[in-house]
Amino acid sequence: AGLFYALNQKKDTKKKTSRRNEESAEDDSPVPDTFSADDFKPASDDVREQLMRQFQDTATKEVEKVDRSVVNRCTSMLRTAVEADLSGKGLGEEGSCVVVEALAFNNQCLRCDLSMNGMTGKAVAHLCEALESNGTLVELDLSGNGVGDEGAAALGALLQSSTCALTTISLSNAGIGDDGAKALAEALAKNETLTHIDLDNNAIDYDGSVAIANMLANNSTLAELDLSGNYVGALGATALAQGMKTN
Repeated sequence: AGLFYALNQKKDTKKKTSRRNEESAEDDSPVPDTFSADDFKPASDDVREQLMRQFQDTATKEVEKVDRSVVNRCTSMLRTAVEADLSGKGLGEEGSCVVVEALAFNNQCLRCDLSMNGMTGKAVAHLCEALESNGTLVELDLSGNGVGDEGAAALGALLQSSTCALTTISLSNAGIGDDGAKALAEALAKNETLTHIDLDNNAIDYDGSVAIANMLANNSTLAELDLSGNYVGALGATALAQGMKTN
């Protein structure tokens, strides 16, 4: 089966960025066969930095005081659950670091949803350390958290571990930029278990897209990749298409 690839460029209707010549949805003019580097430039640094700040402010906003009873209940559940839905519990960085340690002692959990919990890159790194001792988890959802490039790098290291059994990772709206995309791409070039990865609505630009494209040329197990809502652009999409030809 071929790789299913979703791509939908992110657009900003309020601010004009350095992207030029983007076609409107109602424009019927023909699409040119070739593009030059000047036709589609990466997002400007100020736009990218603003987007990253928005991700971090929204996804990692801590609750004023973590409810210890919630942390205790989540920890207890995660120690024994086969499928754990802990989405939107308001754990924050501190609570998440405590809860995820339970995965190191759970040898039967297959799916874990930790989306929308205000996790930071530090908390994700803590999660990855716990998963080094877990060889059963196959699905992990970290969407809506402040994973960032730091957390993506930690996940990349985990994906290269011989104990990693993950087949599906959801990282939608997680504040991941080019550096994080590069770390994940480097790992996936070697990983032989992951089949699905969701990276939609992040801050991945041309450089990250090229890294992912190069990974596709060396990966034969990835079946679904979602990059919609990123700043891939025409040049990045072309690179990805080339990578898919050899996938």
